[in-house]
Formats: sequence, C-alpha cells, structure tokens
Amino acid sequence: MRIIIAVVLNIIISIIYLLGMSLLDRLAPIAHPDIAHGLTMIAWTSILFVIQFLLLFLFLFLGKNKFNFFIPLILPCVYELSILDVYPKRSFVWLFILLVLYICYYLFLIKCNLYKKSS
Repeated sequence: MRIIIAVVLNIIISIIYLLGMSLLDRLAPIAHPDIAHGLTMIAWTSILFVIQFLLLFLFLFLGKNKFNFFIPLILPCVYELSILDVYPKRSFVWLFILLVLYICYYLFLIKCNLYKKSS
C-alpha cells in the first residue's frame, strides 16, 4: 500500500511541477517561444518523474544509503548543463524547483520507512 501511495505521490508531484513551470512561463514569458520550449518543459517533467521512480527502486532494493540520494540527481544536472546556453536563468529556476520537489519526495520516503531494512 505504501508503494502505491509513493507512486501516486510521484505522479502528483510531476503534475505540480509541470503546472509550476507553466505558471512561471505565464509570469515571465519568453520573447520568442518555439516548440522546443514546450518540449523542454515536458522533458524536465519526465526527468523528475524518472528520477523519483529511480529513487523509489533504489530504496526498495538497495536500502537507505547516502549515495541513493545523489545517484538520481546526475541526470537533471547534466541536462541542465546542456540547455544552459539556451535558457540561462530559467533553467536554474527549473532545476531549483525540481530539486526542492525531489527532496520533499525523498523525505516522504524516509518518513514512510519505505526503504529496505538492512539485516
């Protein structure tokens, strides 16, 4: 049951992240948006969804380890560096929001004791 709650929370957090990025674009629009901007928003949301699933699987199969928190964060940081020249300030904001939601999800998994107990 706790795993289902974690998966549902993952989906909810991803939707909140996508809506937050859309709100950011409404408040501070880009001068010349194109289709790549929308695809970038979808890619960031997909990255958040995937790294939270990766964190869940690492917790379930490997247990609580200090490296399990940092391993899934490699992908968004590399992606942020790749689009840094296209959206310089906006990509830092997207990464910051992603990290805050990721840390909240991590703390939820710790609070629910969803990690594998070491014997």
